Amino acid sequence: MSEEFAEITALIADRATLFRHGVVGLLKHHRPGWSCAQAGTLDEVLEFLRVGPVDLMLFDLQLGGRDGVAALAALLANLINNLPAVLVLLPLTAAGGPGAVLAVLLGVNIGPNLTYAGSLATLLWRRIVHRHEHDVDLKEFTRLGLYATPAALVASVAALWLSLQVVG
Repeated sequence: MSEEFAEITALIADRATLFRHGVVGLLKHHRPGWSCAQAGTLDEVLEFLRVGPVDLMLFDLQLGGRDGVAALAALLANLINNLPAVLVLLPLTAAGGPGAVLAVLLGVNIGPNLTYAGSLATLLWRRIVHRHEHDVDLKEFTRLGLYATPAALVASVAALWLSLQVVG
């Protein structure tokens, strides 16, 4: 194994406990230097990501009963920014129909509010705010994002689900 992949932090996020244990067991057996963690809910994933970075994540798209597509889009938007996240996810979800595509768009537009780096718009906003000699506390921004973003994402996905049930 090359040194580049010797120390990897992997997060296995799936609602099925047996699946998570099996994947972690395989990874620990075949990649003994890797650090492996498990999450059974989206809240556990978010908590793990608050603690530190993840090099590899296997993600259940229906994690915790929420719309996993939107949740994955939100997480990916915070890890690699929302514009690349759209480019990665839309081709993968297009076959799932309009509901999946709309869930991706919700996730990559609401999700980036968790972190400064989540969207280009937030980075530009921060630059303008600093140019006008206003200070935005990173801790306060993150705290507010951690409260507001999951609630907004859940509410918007519920509204999307309801509209898809009514309209079709």
